[in-house]
Amino acid sequence: MTVTKQINVIDSVKSPGTSACGLAWDGQNFWYYDLAAHTLFQVSLAGEILQEIHIETACCDTTYSGGHIWQASPSTKQIFIINPEDGSVVRTIDTPDKCSGLCFTGKDYVRGSWTRKEIIYFDEENGEEIRSIKTGASTTGIAFDGSCFWHGGEIDGVSYLFKVNPNTEKFEKFPLDFTISGLTFDGSSLWAADGTKNKFVKLEIV
Repeated sequence: MTVTKQINVIDSVKSPGTSACGLAWDGQNFWYYDLAAHTLFQVSLAGEILQEIHIETACCDTTYSGGHIWQASPSTKQIFIINPEDGSVVRTIDTPDKCSGLCFTGKDYVRGSWTRKEIIYFDEENGEEIRSIKTGASTTGIAFDGSCFWHGGEIDGVSYLFKVNPNTEKFEKFPLDFTISGLTFDGSSLWAADGTKNKFVKLEIV
């Protein structure tokens, strides 16, 4: 495994809060959870706040599926499935360990395990584990680009973006000058939440 590529930031959107922790794309807008505000925000590409949903429980990663927002809560070891129309929790899924990443591929649901350093495919009805893939580090955010998973993580205090091939289970890592606190794919590009600078950044891998 070698580091051979560079990550460039080619666009950015200001996040309204101070502690982004999770990022999702619903086809038109971003959804992200702000840890300091305990609030799930819907934000346009122009940075305009479209919706706010308060969630008392501390959460981390976010994904979007079937008109619902899926929100991971490592503190309660649960995944909340939220109706964005009224902010209600439709149902919850228990996880056996702390979920540190959440993603819907269009077909499968996966989550990250902070302690196991794995991407885990799980049953969307009961949370039962189906399959797991070892990754390079504990995951912070997971995105799927149609063929590979991407996630953030740190090794010996250095931040990286990881690319994981689910077929071969091999991974690559690319160094970053910021820590990813959420990750999503908009259909053509990866976007990462940079919680320290309060913005979402569009990434280019060269």
